Amino acid sequence: MKILVAQPDCSRIGGSISTILTFADFFKSQGHKVTVVSSWGGVKQWNEILKPDNVPAFYGLKHLTPADFRWDWLPPREPYDIVFTRGFYRNFSMKTPTVIWCVIPQECPHVSPHVLEYWTNSDTTRKGLVPKAYVVIPPHDYSDFRVKREKDLDVVAVVRGNELAMKGAYLFARVVKKLKLEKALLITTVASKSELLEVQKLGIPFVYNLPRSAVAEYLTRAKVFALPSYKESCPLTIYEALNSRCIVVARDVGAVKEQLGDLGFAFKDDSEFLGMLKTALSHTIDETVLVERGLLFDRVTVGATVTERLRQIEEVLS
Repeated sequence: MKILVAQPDCSRIGGSISTILTFADFFKSQGHKVTVVSSWGGVKQWNEILKPDNVPAFYGLKHLTPADFRWDWLPPREPYDIVFTRGFYRNFSMKTPTVIWCVIPQECPHVSPHVLEYWTNSDTTRKGLVPKAYVVIPPHDYSDFRVKREKDLDVVAVVRGNELAMKGAYLFARVVKKLKLEKALLITTVASKSELLEVQKLGIPFVYNLPRSAVAEYLTRAKVFALPSYKESCPLTIYEALNSRCIVVARDVGAVKEQLGDLGFAFKDDSEFLGMLKTALSHTIDETVLVERGLLFDRVTVGATVTERLRQIEEVLS
């Protein structure tokens, strides 16, 4: 199939892009013709951190090359079999059959008549959706997160430099200081020069502008992964943290509670975060349970589901 992977009008570099590109990379690995389109080229973060040509390496992509990307977001002239896009960016004027990843109904009330189906990884995102939603976890390569290392960090949080407030960085810093955690770390995956000044004001140890492989190294060293974000959909960092054998303490937003089950701690209010983090630091995770629940998955097993869905879509379209 000819697949157009689209993420237009993106104002930040983060998990949404990582997810979309992971799917695109996998589609190409399966022999599909893939084009990635976006208007990210004008994003200040790209200009300060890396050139667009370096995007595949930054996200650890193995099959996409710079030649597969278009940075101008123009309506494509070449006919495509399907468009694959994030739910939050689906309102563009294209009549090509579309597959949407990860929709939260209350944020995307309008359903385009050209949507074939939704792919998601939670019950939360499936409520009230027409057409049908399928549970398809992105085929990331989780091998970097399954490396066993000494747990020499107490707690790690991952944020973006331009979303410190929304991602709960200020709360994280306050709690780290109150508990006097000397082995705490804030990972700022992407931050411009001006944003780094704000990160420095938090007054806690941090690292920044890390590729996914480096983030994995810190997560595998952490006893606890904290996600105090005030807004999430289906955060992949939950799965990355579980594969890293972290105890997870996360805010009960989006699909977080469903992803965690009883394998971590979900809090609703800021006031609960400190106590839960303190409790989590005294726990250990049962890797046997992770295996039984299929959470220690890999690109091969997850990719089989993606391949099957594409095959069924191709049959319907033909």
